Amino acid sequence: MGVSGHRIVRQYQYTAWPDHGVPTYPLALIEMMQNMKDFQKEQQKASPWVLHC
Repeated sequence: MGVSGHRIVRQYQYTAWPDHGVPTYPLALIEMMQNMKDFQKEQQKASPWVLHC
């Protein structure tokens, strides 16, 4: 966190998760998580993830 106290937050949203049950095709969720990991590596930081279900 910088001196000003500001943070940059990157949000990912998986919209194909049904209200009741599990995703029909989990590969899309796995690919999104891989994209998140790849971005984190590019930033060269170990930033925490926050998941909301």
